[in-house]
Amino acid sequence: MKTRIGLPCVVGVGFLIVWHLSVRLSGSDLFPTPLDVFLGVVELIRKGLLLKYIVASLFRVTVGFGLAVLLGIPLGLLLGWFQTLFFAFNPMIQCCGRFRRSPGSPSRSCGSGSTTAHPSS
Repeated sequence: MKTRIGLPCVVGVGFLIVWHLSVRLSGSDLFPTPLDVFLGVVELIRKGLLLKYIVASLFRVTVGFGLAVLLGIPLGLLLGWFQTLFFAFNPMIQCCGRFRRSPGSPSRSCGSGSTTAHPSS
């Protein structure tokens, strides 16, 4: 039972220490320390802006995801149904797939080393 609470606390404190030391030892003004982040969050709460900023961010994410679904699913179906469209757009899709994905990307892209072939070829 102690490891269920104690170990995550040790890891969390260790993370904060490494973060703080990394910023201090690098001498960078670009990255904030954990204390600076905490003070910034407190300031946003005090000004009443934190919830407003969270809602705005969630709205942007939702709109972006919605547009991706509204455009991506029909386009994917069209590319799957029509071989001519597939061959016309495939080079552009392959180039876009070469862009680096964020570490949290859920799946492998068509351009990340896979060989994409049209199902009917």
